[in-house]
Amino acid sequence: MNDNTKKIIGYLHLILGIIKYTYGYIFSSILLFDSIYLIIFSLIPLSWIFCKGECIISYFVKKYENSNYKLGDKPFHHKDIYDLFSNKIVYIFFSNITTFIYIGSLIIVNNRTNIIPKYIFYITILLLLLYIYDMDLYKSYYSNLYFPYFQIIVTIMLLYIIFNCIKKII
Repeated sequence: MNDNTKKIIGYLHLILGIIKYTYGYIFSSILLFDSIYLIIFSLIPLSWIFCKGECIISYFVKKYENSNYKLGDKPFHHKDIYDLFSNKIVYIFFSNITTFIYIGSLIIVNNRTNIIPKYIFYITILLLLLYIYDMDLYKSYYSNLYFPYFQIIVTIMLLYIIFNCIKKII
């Protein structure tokens, strides 16, 4: 993969992320779009769970660059986006800020639609933050004992959110 293609994929990944992070702030309430937004919110972490922590877009870039790359080897290394930033500190700052902007957007959307009961919604966000920020969770001694249960609980909660969104649309 040449550098230009990797940069285009990185910019596309970044732009999609920015739209995801800011949707609730920018767009007014339309039940169908808000429901789709909450479904996407659920599908992304579900894909991480089923792809060993990997973002599908980042995985394809890693696999293309290294045909021996195995799914889940470096799940939290988003080289396609990381390479767009001047250094690691700027990337980490951007990542942390956008995570909390995203949470605000999700809260705005859920509060205006009332699709997901607030206690389920906030517990799910808390669990996802734990998943995102404890990048070594899957490698620790405790995770070998508890991580599959953690993933099962998060999966059930995310499927519940998807079910409620679909039910609201229909």
